[in-house]
Amino acid sequence: MKVAIFCDYLHSFGGTEYYNATLAMELKKRGIDVRVFICEKTQNSYWIDRLADCGIKTYEPARNRIDRDDRSVDYEFVDSFIDEFVSWSPDVIHASPAANLLKAFLAHKKAPKVPIVATEHTTPCADSAFWYPDDFKKLLSNVSCFVATCRTSAKGIKDFHGYSGPVKIVPHFIRPPVHKKATRIPYSVGCIARMSPEKGIGVLLVAWKMVVAAIPAAKLYLYGDGRVKSYFERLAFSLGLQNSVVFAGTYDPRDGAGAIAGRHDIFVQPSLFESIPTSLIELGMLGKPIVATNVGGIRELVRRDTGILVQSGSTDKLARAIVKLLSSKELQKAFAANIQKSVGNRYDLDKAVNTIIGVYRSVI
Repeated sequence: MKVAIFCDYLHSFGGTEYYNATLAMELKKRGIDVRVFICEKTQNSYWIDRLADCGIKTYEPARNRIDRDDRSVDYEFVDSFIDEFVSWSPDVIHASPAANLLKAFLAHKKAPKVPIVATEHTTPCADSAFWYPDDFKKLLSNVSCFVATCRTSAKGIKDFHGYSGPVKIVPHFIRPPVHKKATRIPYSVGCIARMSPEKGIGVLLVAWKMVVAAIPAAKLYLYGDGRVKSYFERLAFSLGLQNSVVFAGTYDPRDGAGAIAGRHDIFVQPSLFESIPTSLIELGMLGKPIVATNVGGIRELVRRDTGILVQSGSTDKLARAIVKLLSSKELQKAFAANIQKSVGNRYDLDKAVNTIIGVYRSVI
């Protein structure tokens, strides 16, 4: 079997990149001829290097995009690899997500007819509608099967997008994380999220001002990077939080959340919309107490007995939940035990990858 993985970017440490790189490496391990096509020229070679270590060929544009709205780079990129692509003749394209690269590919006059599987990485709904181009329904008509990482995303693909084809729910590709040695920081809260607006970091920072008013010793550690990080840094400064908020950067994805889990009492996920974040699944496996927003598939992981769910966008409700959990060791212990038991063996990497291969066979 030959599989072409289409992804729009592969230079940060978010769940989508983790998913795509893990998928490629696992397919390669099973003897599948896999190649990865990346729409954005990579600014960080981490994943490219990992794929190269596994003998996986990658393709990316020759130049950086200057204007995010200028999609001419996409069409130039497809034109640069199309002849080799046709000669290679893959059996299936896995678009993860179905977005800019797939759109440019389908528009090329030399694009061969290849079955397309697509993974949806968020929950299609009114809040996330701006992510999808106006002609997205035309793109949908070319997809043979959608993969959703949770039930809520699957429902959104059918109900919001109006997709009538098959939708297969396949849990995230998760390598079981292991607690790394770490010194606990008292009254500390961790947040693992890409620095982009939909992750709700701005809401969390405003809420954090209320948290430190109630618990002056509290500290917030933000793990992640992204295009609006400097904005969040300025927001934290303008709110007078420079002594209680730490922009802690990223950590090696191979270690997963286990690299930092031991440092903090609780973790928070303030997303405005989501499917199920990879980091939350890892934190659940590690038995960490969680406060999260009630969006997308998060409610399938964090329930009344495994954590605290709050309304997205509500700074006061988020602050009250953080203060409540940070102040109660008994509640932390109960949530930790319950979520670890609940997650259990729900995420089996081998089973998930083999299910994806079954999807490929069905569309081929």
